Amino acid sequence: MSLLSTLALAALVTVAQAQSLTVANKCSESVFLYTQSSYGSINNNVNVAAGASANMGISSNWDGAINVGESLISFAGP
Repeated sequence: MSLLSTLALAALVTVAQAQSLTVANKCSESVFLYTQSSYGSINNNVNVAAGASANMGISSNWDGAINVGESLISFAGP
């Protein structure tokens, strides 16, 4: 199983009521959450540190998907 698959399986998403969506990162590494929306609003491009949680700021009418990936850092240099 790839690292990305492991991270996706380990990220626990808990929905509590229609206006609350909290993602708890149970991984040993940070994860990057990016969203796709049909309508409504949600926080996008969210980094969640290992062992931390993030409230996604979801609206009650949001419809879409949350994807998980790895945080990539790029450095500009000579």
